[in-house]
Order: sequence, then structure tokens, then C-alpha cells
Amino acid sequence: MADFLTTRVVVPDDPSHEIEGFENIPSEGPALVVLYHGMMPVDWFCLLAESIVYKKRLICSVGDRFLFHLPGFDGMIDCFQIYPGSIESCTNILKQGNLLAIFPGGLREALFGDETYPLIWGTRTGFAKVAMKAKVAIEPKSVTVY
Repeated sequence: MADFLTTRVVVPDDPSHEIEGFENIPSEGPALVVLYHGMMPVDWFCLLAESIVYKKRLICSVGDRFLFHLPGFDGMIDCFQIYPGSIESCTNILKQGNLLAIFPGGLREALFGDETYPLIWGTRTGFAKVAMKAKVAIEPKSVTVY
């Protein structure tokens, strides 16, 4: 079962966080995690850390093509298992039983979104095609990081 997750981060004086819906991320088997792309991926780091600590699972993710051309990013890309976002590569990651995070809004959402977290996906439906090809469901859920 895959989960559709949106994230919000509020960093008040107390930088603690709470992830609602985290129990919906499976401890084993594939899942497609669809996230909002904020300016700084703090919510992604919180979710990733929680998954590693409590589920003992790394969530692979899709990265924009430009990341693979930045000097010095090879180590981070390898460590965090960041992959180019073709439908075929994403489907293969899920078919291998992995968790996979996709940020359909990408940098457009990061640059033009605001504090109301509007989804700026346009016609980006590749994540749905990936779910169909990998035969994983997308179940609407929400994750809020405080």
C-alpha cells in the first residue's frame, strides 16, 4: 500500500516536530510517498530521519536532473539513494520493494509556493503512472511536521 503524503514544517522557538500519519508508512514492502516540495526540504529530512530510526528504512527519492550535474553532490546522491525521475526507474525502485518519495511540484513549488502550501503540480502525473506500473496504491494521507 502506498501513501500520499503532504508535509508542512513550522519551525517556532521549539524546533521539535511531529509527523501525523507516519504509521501509514509500511515497515516492509513498496510504498510511493508523494510530498509537497518546500523551499528548504526540512520536512523531508524529518520524515527521512523518522523512517530510518523507527522503520529502519531509507526512503529513496527522486531528484531533479540538475542535482546529478552539481560538483560534490555524488556522495549525497549515493548516501540518500536519490534517483532521476523516469517512470521506468521509479517503477523499478518500487518493484524491488523500496519506499520511494516523489515531489511532483519540484522546484516550481519550492520557488512559487507560500505558507498556504498550494499544490503546484500542473499536469505532472508521472507519479500516478509509476503507481499503476508498479501496482502500488496511492491512498490519500497527510503528514504534518511541526
